[in-house]
Amino acid sequence: FWTYWIHTVCQVITAIMALKSPKALLILLVAAVLCWPLSWMLNEPIWHMNPGESTWWLMAIKSAIVNIAPTAPMLLCLIFRPSPKVSHRVGIWGYFILWSNVFWTLFFLPMAFNAVSVTNAVCAISLDISLIIHLVALCKKGVGLCEVRGKFFYGYGTSLSWLVCYTVWNGLFV
Repeated sequence: FWTYWIHTVCQVITAIMALKSPKALLILLVAAVLCWPLSWMLNEPIWHMNPGESTWWLMAIKSAIVNIAPTAPMLLCLIFRPSPKVSHRVGIWGYFILWSNVFWTLFFLPMAFNAVSVTNAVCAISLDISLIIHLVALCKKGVGLCEVRGKFFYGYGTSLSWLVCYTVWNGLFV
């Protein structure tokens, strides 16, 4: 219960930092991910996961996928205001990371092979395939995948229906 509220408060603080000080947020996010190499070097467990165990590696990869890989380039776009061509490439990278975030969950399937995990896997595969098809169609039409306007980074590579399915799929993990 408390972890949910702490997580929510941290997300609100992060959103405010993204608007007010993207440079400070970038430094904070990089520092937060450093706990994984420190855990490895000092042989200290994180959340009862010992360095080198399969779950430790999966969670370290998840941390990089979620906290750094998409966020750092987007924050750099907010800071440096690149050309539309560069923003489009950042969009391709960001959507690749979104695809990876969904695909990553398939590695947990062998650990808990049951009806829920199989349903999650089928949904993940469907989400990933539909994301690829949608992004290829947008790129062929010459639609930019993202842009920076004012203090906001806008992404156009996911439809509302995809986001609803992703949200429901994500809820299955609870």
